[in-house]
Amino acid sequence: VLAARQAGIRTYADAEEAIRSGLPDFIFDTTGDEGLDAKIRQVLRGTETRLITPATSRMMVRVLEENSTRVREDVSQVVGTIKHELADSLEGSRNLVSRISSIMSSMQMLALNASIEAAKAGVHGRGFAVVADHMGKSVETVRKLTQEIDGVNANIIQVSEQIDMVLEKLK
Repeated sequence: VLAARQAGIRTYADAEEAIRSGLPDFIFDTTGDEGLDAKIRQVLRGTETRLITPATSRMMVRVLEENSTRVREDVSQVVGTIKHELADSLEGSRNLVSRISSIMSSMQMLALNASIEAAKAGVHGRGFAVVADHMGKSVETVRKLTQEIDGVNANIIQVSEQIDMVLEKLK
């Protein structure tokens, strides 16, 4: 009753007053008083309003509790699976970035050596210098892309932390 009042749902201590105020969809009788139960049923005869007795109320609460527990467990399981898959994807992404970074370092060293050799070759090394320059620019482009991937990975970590908070709330 208190929760209903806090939610802005009108409640009545007097059954006759509740009925006079307009027929609601349901009337919950929490008194367990058989005389009141009979009186309410008589007034409701022929209407669409349903009377929910204390026994039925207890049964409904029990069913709701069981269902909420099951839903909470199901959601926890699904969210846990998603978190595990995110962690696997993040680890794979980190491994790829690490391998790309290693290749970039080698390419950068090759580009630098190629530039040096092109300079030594003088006029005959101009074409080689252009290739070395493009190679250096490609390395820089790939470096920027790996930084973007790191940004995506940071977002994955943030989502994973949010998942942890959701899982904690579900417990």
